[in-house]
Amino acid sequence: MKDKITFYSRIIYLNGELLSGNTVQTILNGQYSFSLNLNKVLHSFHVSIINEYFNIYIEYGSALPRPEYVLDADTAEHQDNPRGINQVEPRQLFIVIDSKNSVYWFNNIKKANLIEDFFYHFGVKCHLKNIYDSNDFIKNMQSINGLKLSSSPDRLFNTHSLNQNLIKDIFGYGASLATIQFSYSKDKILDVITRKKFEDLFQERSSYSSFIISGRSDKGVEYVFNNETLLKRIVIEINTPENGIYDECIVFEQFREKAHEIMA
Repeated sequence: MKDKITFYSRIIYLNGELLSGNTVQTILNGQYSFSLNLNKVLHSFHVSIINEYFNIYIEYGSALPRPEYVLDADTAEHQDNPRGINQVEPRQLFIVIDSKNSVYWFNNIKKANLIEDFFYHFGVKCHLKNIYDSNDFIKNMQSINGLKLSSSPDRLFNTHSLNQNLIKDIFGYGASLATIQFSYSKDKILDVITRKKFEDLFQERSSYSSFIISGRSDKGVEYVFNNETLLKRIVIEINTPENGIYDECIVFEQFREKAHEIMA
């Protein structure tokens, strides 16, 4: 038998900025395992890194309530509870942070905001935004507050607005990917001319390896468009374990395979 595990997605901001480079690794500073007691529930975090993916495996649970007896699954008879008063039978959570596209993937909607507590442990403010497709975004956005583009240097810098010597220096280092990010101190209102420019940019979005725009509707609702995660969710199938506990390495491996298949 196989079980389905669904990963949902949000855009993740740390201290008000999209992820770039080694942002997450710098924040962790070598601390890849730790525990937090949140509302009397123990959460044990374990982080592993594979390329741009930060895998966060979480075991969580509470020592209480602890009944004095358990029921035998075959006979329904009462038996003494073998679990100690300070012991926890952990449940599982799986989180993946795609540092390349600033996307947060998680498998439990009810625990979506747990990542905020994770980064708060490091003194970092985490903020999540929903992802919308292009039609919804263009229709509803009234202002822009952020833009991030990634592509090959010759594609991204194909403009006379940059000093030619700078471009030569960039190519001299053999860069294969360049990223440019715009942040606005105040939301940029989309008038007719500006909206047309962004609509033209949308038409060219397939030529960028990463394309993220954040903005607001006329009612102040935040919108995010991410060219890499229009699907919004990834579903993997994994063999049903006999003890009901998934091997986290297999879960993360299958997630990466599915993500690469979708993004290819």
